[in-house]
Amino acid sequence: MTTIKIIGATPGPTTRERILELIKSQATGMTIKEISSQINRPVSMLQVYLKQLVYQKQIYTRKCQQGDSLTRQTRFKTVYLAFNKV
Repeated sequence: MTTIKIIGATPGPTTRERILELIKSQATGMTIKEISSQINRPVSMLQVYLKQLVYQKQIYTRKCQQGDSLTRQTRFKTVYLAFNKV
């Protein structure tokens, strides 16, 4: 017989809080792949959180073109940036 064990959440910051703090720490912004590698979460999961943060106006996006200091591998990238608190 197979036994299923339900585990609880790990104490500490939530994924959403980790994403927000990580983006705030990077003045030039981050791509979704950079965020994914930093917090070890799949891109598909991060898309949900990032859409919510953009909708709530806690972060914003910027499209970068090739030749920008942020782009190296692909033609266009979406970069996520935090709003500056005044």
